Amino acid sequence: MHSFMDAKLMAKLLRQALAERSIEITHSDSLELVSRQFGMANWNMLSARIDRASTPEGTLPDGWFKAGKSPHLYDTRVDHENGSTVVIAARPEMLHDVRGDDFCTVMQSVDAE
Repeated sequence: MHSFMDAKLMAKLLRQALAERSIEITHSDSLELVSRQFGMANWNMLSARIDRASTPEGTLPDGWFKAGKSPHLYDTRVDHENGSTVVIAARPEMLHDVRGDDFCTVMQSVDAE
């Protein structure tokens, strides 16, 4: 699977194929069935895996950013082996600059509307 839209197309085609056999299912049911075909418990998990796979190594997903007292001292990246976990680690060359009250976090800002 290459993208989120590929998975959505698979669900659409599944629903159409079943409808041709007089088996009606909802769009969300077809998304859930496609998710199970890929070993995921539900559509949200498959969607998150697709998003994670499309995020280049060394970057954060769209909409996420570093924050905190000293974000410049830390590297952030997505751990592609452990789900959508974001790993934050002090940059080795900056270890001598890290103090006890320095920290970095990752945040996401969303429009309330």
